[in-house]
Amino acid sequence: MSYIDLILTEYESAMQSDSKVESNRRKTEKVVPASNSHQALRTLRIDLPKLFENAIFAEKGSANGYSTKGSCGQLNFNFAKVPWVAVFNNAITKGASNGYYIVLLFSEERNTAYLTLNQGFTAFLTLYGSSSLATQKIQDCANAATQLLTEAVPAGFVSGPINLSASVDLGKGYQAACILSKQYRLNDGHTNLDITNDFVALLKTYDQLVSLLSGTPITSLEITVDEAAFQAAANEPQQGKQKALLPPGGLPLPPMGQSAGHKKYLRSPAVTARVITNANGVCAFTTASDPHMSFTCGKRHVNYIEGHHLIPFSQQYRFAFSIDVDENIIPLCPNCHRLLHHAKMSERKKLLSQLLPMRANGLAERLIPVTLNELIGMYGKLTIDD
Repeated sequence: MSYIDLILTEYESAMQSDSKVESNRRKTEKVVPASNSHQALRTLRIDLPKLFENAIFAEKGSANGYSTKGSCGQLNFNFAKVPWVAVFNNAITKGASNGYYIVLLFSEERNTAYLTLNQGFTAFLTLYGSSSLATQKIQDCANAATQLLTEAVPAGFVSGPINLSASVDLGKGYQAACILSKQYRLNDGHTNLDITNDFVALLKTYDQLVSLLSGTPITSLEITVDEAAFQAAANEPQQGKQKALLPPGGLPLPPMGQSAGHKKYLRSPAVTARVITNANGVCAFTTASDPHMSFTCGKRHVNYIEGHHLIPFSQQYRFAFSIDVDENIIPLCPNCHRLLHHAKMSERKKLLSQLLPMRANGLAERLIPVTLNELIGMYGKLTIDD
């Protein structure tokens, strides 16, 4: 029996035999330190990582610069629904949360496993602040990576999402994040030698991607986000998410990435979401007699508003510090937002002359001061990111 078949067949019993059981309302199996009393866990934590490590050594003469790890979940937490065995190039990442790496993933239904070139979902979630947008962007970056590897896809591997029958965010992230994969089905006749040979072929592709990216983060391969997706992500509720404690003064420039083949700065939905949360459905132009009502946001259950960069985000290149900051983002009802983008200039000037005095001190404190004439000039060049 191959290592993959053993884990697919025995993992469920391993969860029960090598666990700490806590009785509250119901019994729950918890991951304990690596006693590995069950063969499936020994295979996951020891045998498969060693198989990959030996393959690296045989291919390269040394396993230095790579690390291997098998995981059935975090200690003292529930067993992972999607256990995995990963190989990391230490120059790229040393863990599964960030970067890109080779990982063997076992489906929740325990009938399939995939050897994949994959990405860390947590890095995208941190960057975009929205699970739905992070999932979209991780798949975009997987597609971009595949295009870079057109001439280096190993035989038997395919590009695109995989199906782990995942019911939790981490497993769903792995599904969307997959760059290349080969599927193994339970009892399909594959052997440990087949797994080794496939791994060596994928390792060569992994090394080639490292060379092609030359240190560029995989999160920056494709950062295009349309306005509708951006505002939807910014309107996701932020309850339970830790609020950043921002230092005074100018903040570092936003990250850069590829957008339709061009380099540009990336605005963060998480920053705009913070402004929208604090606004609590109130447009900046709301008055007692004119509440600027739009409709009730389905995600927040308050009046729907959007975030607008007062200094247009496309003008970031003019400034030494980030303009993607709370002080530069205005909460607006959709009508006022569209007005600032599409009205005749005389109407836009009127609104800008009201907004700038409201934010001038904050902008100055963030070391991004701007005059009204400069601001008006920028509004003749608005782009999709503004």
